[in-house]
Amino acid sequence: RENAAQVKSISDQVSTAAAQNKPEELKKLLEHGFELAGPLVAESQSPGTPPFVEGLSSMVQIGAQNEPDLTASFLRRLPPVWEKAMLLSVAASAIETPARFPLKRAAQ
Repeated sequence: RENAAQVKSISDQVSTAAAQNKPEELKKLLEHGFELAGPLVAESQSPGTPPFVEGLSSMVQIGAQNEPDLTASFLRRLPPVWEKAMLLSVAASAIETPARFPLKRAAQ
């Protein structure tokens, strides 16, 4: 699940790009993150795999607020699995709620 680690890393970069108001970088990161995450979501129903892709809900939330067409296209392509339903809910909440992302992270 090397791609899972990459998705998490890209999710962090997406948050940073959104915070720094870098729309071109944000779009490229979302495209790459969604490309890597799609197969992971499909695999999430297989025995022995995590039931969700870490960092994906954050990318969907930021994507829905900043790149709604790209995010909707990604969500439409997902297979009908539980995680898709959860991500659709995240996207709907992001559209209804004023932008609160990215949240400032505490120093680690």
